[in-house]
Amino acid sequence: MTLSLQSNHDLNLSSTPTLELHREKRNALAVWKQRKPTLTKRVIIVIAALSSSIIVVALVLGLGLGLGLHHPPKATPVYSVVDLGYAQYQGFNASGVSQWLGMRYAATPTGKLRFAAPAPPQKQKEVQSATKHGNRCLSVRTSTSSGPSSAGHSEDCLFIEVYAPINATTDSNFPVYVYLPGGGFVQNGDTYDGASLIKASGMQIVVVNVNYRVGPHGFLASDEVRSGGSLNNGLKDQRQALHWVREHISKFGGNPNHVVLGGSSAGAASVTLQLAAYGGKDDGLFHATAAESQSFGALRTVEESQYQYDELVARTKCDSAHTKTDDTLACLRKLSSDNLQSQNTGTPFPNTIRRPLFAYNPTLDHDFIPDYTLNLFSSGRFLKLPAIYGDTTDEGTIFVPRNLDNPTQSFDWLQAQFPALNTTQEHWIQETYPPSSTEPDYPIKTSTHWSSTSTAYGELRYICPGLFLNNIYHLHGITRNWNYRYAVLDPANEKNGYGTPHVAEINAIWGAPPGAPSSYRTGANKEMIPVLQGYWSSFIRDFDPNTYRVAGTPRWEEWGVAGFDSDNGRGEGRRRVVFQNRAGQGTEMEEVPGEQWERSATMSEKKFDDTSSPSLEAEDTNAVVLGYHDTDVFGREEDHQIQYKTLSWPLVAVLMIAEIVSNGMLSLPSSLAVVGLVPGLVLIVFLGIFALFTSWLLIQFKLRHPEVHNMGDAGYILAGPIGREILSFGTIVFAVLATGSQLLAGQIALGVLSSNKLCLMLYTGIFAIPTLFCALPRTLDRLSWLSVVSVVCIIAAAVVGMVGAGLHPVNGWQDQYRVTVKTDFVTAFISITNPLFAYAGHFMFFILISEMRQPKDAMKAAYALQISATTFYVLFAAISYIYLGPDVASPSFTSLPLKWSKAAYAIAIPNFLMAGSLYSHTAAKLLFVRFFRRSRHLHEHTIFGWGVWIFLIVLMNAAAFVLAIGVPIFNYLIGIGASLFASWYTYGIAGAFWLYDSWMYKGGIEAWKKRWAMCGLSWLTLAAGAFICVAGMYVTVKQIVDAYASGEVSEPFSCG
Repeated sequence: MTLSLQSNHDLNLSSTPTLELHREKRNALAVWKQRKPTLTKRVIIVIAALSSSIIVVALVLGLGLGLGLHHPPKATPVYSVVDLGYAQYQGFNASGVSQWLGMRYAATPTGKLRFAAPAPPQKQKEVQSATKHGNRCLSVRTSTSSGPSSAGHSEDCLFIEVYAPINATTDSNFPVYVYLPGGGFVQNGDTYDGASLIKASGMQIVVVNVNYRVGPHGFLASDEVRSGGSLNNGLKDQRQALHWVREHISKFGGNPNHVVLGGSSAGAASVTLQLAAYGGKDDGLFHATAAESQSFGALRTVEESQYQYDELVARTKCDSAHTKTDDTLACLRKLSSDNLQSQNTGTPFPNTIRRPLFAYNPTLDHDFIPDYTLNLFSSGRFLKLPAIYGDTTDEGTIFVPRNLDNPTQSFDWLQAQFPALNTTQEHWIQETYPPSSTEPDYPIKTSTHWSSTSTAYGELRYICPGLFLNNIYHLHGITRNWNYRYAVLDPANEKNGYGTPHVAEINAIWGAPPGAPSSYRTGANKEMIPVLQGYWSSFIRDFDPNTYRVAGTPRWEEWGVAGFDSDNGRGEGRRRVVFQNRAGQGTEMEEVPGEQWERSATMSEKKFDDTSSPSLEAEDTNAVVLGYHDTDVFGREEDHQIQYKTLSWPLVAVLMIAEIVSNGMLSLPSSLAVVGLVPGLVLIVFLGIFALFTSWLLIQFKLRHPEVHNMGDAGYILAGPIGREILSFGTIVFAVLATGSQLLAGQIALGVLSSNKLCLMLYTGIFAIPTLFCALPRTLDRLSWLSVVSVVCIIAAAVVGMVGAGLHPVNGWQDQYRVTVKTDFVTAFISITNPLFAYAGHFMFFILISEMRQPKDAMKAAYALQISATTFYVLFAAISYIYLGPDVASPSFTSLPLKWSKAAYAIAIPNFLMAGSLYSHTAAKLLFVRFFRRSRHLHEHTIFGWGVWIFLIVLMNAAAFVLAIGVPIFNYLIGIGASLFASWYTYGIAGAFWLYDSWMYKGGIEAWKKRWAMCGLSWLTLAAGAFICVAGMYVTVKQIVDAYASGEVSEPFSCG
């Protein structure tokens, strides 16, 4: 990294060459000599502390408040009457479990609230009974009917229910399990009595069940609904319920900062949509997820959903032909509930002939759901929380009609569910899932295409999404990530050919609820209840299914623990637990069968994610083998005109060395002159090791978060939008200042070579032109080969400098150097900032790794960098100091005889030029990727894309040039930038990355306790960054005051 290049002991924290070499400039304006300091020492300290606190506050918010600090109120027993503020609810106790049923969490969604987002519940003066289940939401009917709504179903259905241990108090802080029922978004599935699961947990959890709107009430979409109502109201109901839990669950003994969100089928699909809601916005509503038989709903845009609204309007006679008005939405809202329900039926998707199983689904509204589910998870726009996903063996059997007699009928039925299926995919499905020649003799008449179609549907809709999600989680570094296959057979289902059907596992998880097969109450499957409840209650309590599992059950291994290749998503790490209880087949770990895995991979290759007809959000079910390169910022580049990910690790090492081992080394000998030979060398070696450690932390964070392209992206993960803007701003500012530093290094070199015959500004301008042109290539591989020349030149220049020093040492050099030197803190700290920031190139690491072919090799480049840089720094600093003596200048080349000085500077010029180009390229690349991420302008040679890129390169270099020649205290300005940002990028923030990931993905405070050594090192790293930031700001501001006081500050745009 570039550092100060000041003479003698007049060292500066900054990383820029100064015009100290030309002392005549200090006399440009005599008036400055008369100026007195206007800032006191206290003011200096205050300014430094306030400036550095910006970063500290951001980290505290991200790692403290963002991790959910909670101070519970004084403990009181949870009584059967609970006051929620808007209402009081009288619950009851049963078998040691307190229950509150039928509580409102939102206003009745009728009248103007029909097709609207949920509103706060109405206030109730009297105590409300909470002893009966609330109504379920109205379901979609299979045909139009004039009959009334089914018993127990109503539009007045936004109810929530809570189950808690009878001994709960307001400070029990029991973990909370919020369950979303399934039903395909067309009906509310069953909610379950939480008592059995609570007892299985040892009376240590609270269970919550939620109703949410379905069918047209929850998911009607059109231009009219978008402008006059709200889209995705069913999902917003769930969100409202989660906010209710966060606000009120402590009154029932639950911990709002320990909530597991679960669901089955459409409820599990809802879990994934809540994870990716608003692009992964974290409102602190839940902290882990457990999804049974998850799926990705068929997302359609508003325009693609308009036909459903138009058909409903026509069936209800709310069209203008009947109402003489264009306000069809007002008409639908005025209909009685029974009249609207009589026409609440699904219709075939456009261009299909069969009515789908699930006619209504969430809408791609570019708000709550900003993108297709596959894209959201692939790009990392989801909450990265501990998770369980899994399926049954025979997911499709209960859905597929048993009378499909030929391939045409089979495909017609599949296309009714997934309208985007095309002819090519039809042929592949028929080849991959061939019909059996005969079906077993089931009691129910069955055609030969039933089994094959069931398998195809089960994998398309349910099984592949689960595998995809586990794979994506692993690629994002979420190790607390599990998958299962439920293979427990019920005799009746087995006899009829259904095998282990969709969501059969809920019979065991909920302890044989009403409607469960008798085998779970009195038969062999009863023994599976404690097994699954043990795993599930353990996960709810500790975000780990193993901690409190039933004794004797196997350890449930995380996905990806064995030999997983994170670069291509393949390997032996795709292991899941299989639940079974047949003779000789107990619960155990298994590998996902290769055939199933390959089918999933082929589905992705067959482009089931046809975005030209995205009504099949089974696009999401088919990209199971997505790897790092699918989820990072540049994605798969095989067909792109501009390909970024082309760097090998040796070239990345060269780029790192080119930008770090630059004119920064020229200040190191003068640092030894201030603190002594031994302390200085020890410090250089220690900082090299420290920088290697922080490099490792940064690289591990990048590999866990492929979507991170720069420090701004990392800041977003730590602290949301504020973190992104602060770290992006710091990266750009520091890169521009570093570019200016290199321009001044070039100015000094040209001045020495020409004996300062021209105006110094002219030298800067001459050097700025090639710096700009070298920064213009869009990809770093174009700069890497120039960087090879840069590295050779800086090494050669250093060798020339050391040889020159050895041949022309100061008189009596043997007695000149000192092993140690006594000095004061300020002088010593000013000196040691030179080696501190000589390693300060980490702010570029994310950008460099993002353009590697194999990012997993990034640590090899880091080793090459730190070993070579540290070795080189030690040799150059020691030899130069020993031979040039305690008066060695900064830059040290200045202390050489003139011909040796000119030779060294001449050889070093290509390095100064390339380092400046890399810095300005970095600043421009951050903004360019921010503007065009996932845009064609990023990967194609568009006029607009190239125009913006060239503008950004010119802008960054122009800003560096103007600052370098126009700001008299520019060298000190870089000191401020280095203190505020480089101190964190190189040292402090790396510790924050480890602390964040360990907290979020490995068990919170318990993960810190288990890895106490790493936790301690990470906190020390943070503390080191804070110290360097504050101390650096203090000494830099003090230097500015002293410079003005002594009249050393020249005029802007001066030639002197």
